[in-house]
Amino acid sequence: MALITVRRISYAENPELWNELLCSDALQYPLGSPLDQEYSRAYAPHTSYRDLSMIALAAGRPVAGLQVTAHCGPDGQEQIGFYGRPAFLRTNREAGSDTREKAERMMAEEMCGLLKSLNFPEFHYLEMCSEGKLSDFAVFLLESGCSGTPVYKQIIDLTSDEGELRRDIRKRFRSFINWGEKNLAITVHDHRNTGPEIIESFRQLHVSVAGKETRSPETWHLQYRQITENQAFLITGALDGQMVTAGLFLHSPLYCYYGVGASVREMFDKPLSHAILWRSLLEAKRRGCTRYEMGDLADLYSEGYSEKEKSIAFFKRGFGGGAFAQLKIGMAGQRLPISCPPE
Repeated sequence: MALITVRRISYAENPELWNELLCSDALQYPLGSPLDQEYSRAYAPHTSYRDLSMIALAAGRPVAGLQVTAHCGPDGQEQIGFYGRPAFLRTNREAGSDTREKAERMMAEEMCGLLKSLNFPEFHYLEMCSEGKLSDFAVFLLESGCSGTPVYKQIIDLTSDEGELRRDIRKRFRSFINWGEKNLAITVHDHRNTGPEIIESFRQLHVSVAGKETRSPETWHLQYRQITENQAFLITGALDGQMVTAGLFLHSPLYCYYGVGASVREMFDKPLSHAILWRSLLEAKRRGCTRYEMGDLADLYSEGYSEKEKSIAFFKRGFGGGAFAQLKIGMAGQRLPISCPPE
């Protein structure tokens, strides 16, 4: 086995290494790219993030990488995650299992050391449970005293053929898709045919629906760049020449992520967004994606969720796929001291 070292290397410092790791990762999760990091900083412009990302290297090649940042929270307490989201791991599927296990254990030791050096800050890490099992990195964190909470994501398997995908959609939603395909002028905007006026129209639609400007123009400009640099696509639906619904979808070569959508509130009696989402499934499949994530699922039967959250979860489940379990691992800052992982 080659000598393994763990080094603090951010995406900005060595994009070639991180890009190599992304290309060899089994999931190729689309969040965390340099543009996505710029978006996160622009979304929270008053927060100062310190990039503490690390890569495990064997013979100079990346085996695993942890995307992680630190920042000071509103209460003055240090928080560890990744630009406001949980930190997450990328692994090289081409590396041998023994090499991956050792690399992930060493990164867990490095992570534990970091938490100790920062006096046990609030810590959030998302374990995506690739292939249905925990990574060695996650196991070592749990063995070291961190706690785990299951979360559920609605994920659609795009390796199914188009007919299967459509049959998996709730019957009533299929009729809504038919309405949208018949009545809406639907357009896919990507790096080949988009312009700044399209993202500006989407921004104005979003402001109109939200009733206020929820984020800065810079964030919209960065999403436009994600489209022009082939990291996202936008699908719009027009009625009588007017944009009435739209959705932005981030993607890597293998993974598509539903980013943000908006539809004219005064037309909620019409099924505006269903055909947009259906078209996004087909577009992601056409691009070679094998997974499509609708986002978090609120438990329809649990207390503590608003009726709006439950309604959104019910809507997401209507497009097929299944509820996939992931694990949020962390600690609540200074209340749960940790030890280094056992050998």
